[in-house]
Parts: sequence; structure tokens; C-alpha cells
Amino acid sequence: MEVQDIQKVYTHDEFNKEVLHIKNNRYILKLLLNDGTRTKFMLIRNELALRDNKGNIPQYGLQGEDIRYHYTYGKFSEGNKLTKQESNYFYYNFYPSGRIVFGDKIQNWTIYRNIRDIESIEDDISKNMLKKLFNDIQKFNWLPNEYLGY
Repeated sequence: MEVQDIQKVYTHDEFNKEVLHIKNNRYILKLLLNDGTRTKFMLIRNELALRDNKGNIPQYGLQGEDIRYHYTYGKFSEGNKLTKQESNYFYYNFYPSGRIVFGDKIQNWTIYRNIRDIESIEDDISKNMLKKLFNDIQKFNWLPNEYLGY
């Protein structure tokens, strides 16, 4: 498990490269934003290369995967129904696909690369839910969606 202060560790190019690495390796992130909102998790669905008014690409915006959708209708739904408590956990603790998190708004992130990283989480509910998600990512071979249909 790796916790990094985003604004101090990365240049924009390094940040964008790391975002692609996290997305392509299907790691789970815990994000702390610099606006004081509570931390939430994210499985990156897509990175958004939005340009500034000079045409430069600053830090990517991150679009999370809608975890509840995948358990209800999508990739993880086959024989894998969520309880009401599990559904609520994903709803309240993960950034959905409709919310964009801009790179310059992230204060720090924690990268969960494997089960060993997830095992280090102190909260048992979060630990168990992330283990479930991590195992289902592997079991169902979930991949980030490059084509968003628009």
C-alpha cells in the first residue's frame, strides 16, 4: 500500500503517467481531496485529458467505474448479487462514473495494488468489501472501458 501526496510528488506528466498505470493495472485508489470532503475509493474507468485555456493537458480528470452497476447488471452480476448493505457501501464509499475528480483537487491517494495492501486496512468492513471487489476484478477479468459510446 502506497500513500502519496499528489501535489508534492508528481509533475503533471508524471501524474498522468501514474494514472494510466493505475487504471491499466486495475488498482483500487482511496482519494483524499483538498476540499475537506471525506475520503472515497475509486476504480478508474477512464482518464479525461481536458485541456487548459492554453491548449495544454494538465493533470487528468479521473472518472470512476460504477461498481454497483457492475454487481447489478454488468460484469460482476453473474451469480454475484449484493446485499443491501454491500450495495450501500459501494454507493457511499466509491466515486461513480458520473463524478469527475480533477487531478489538481486530489490532496493524496492510497494505491491498493494487491490483496496484501488491502489486508492492511484497519476497518474490517472496508477491508472485506475491497477484497470482494479485488477478487471479482480478477475473477471476471474486468477491464477499464476505453470506448464510452459518445
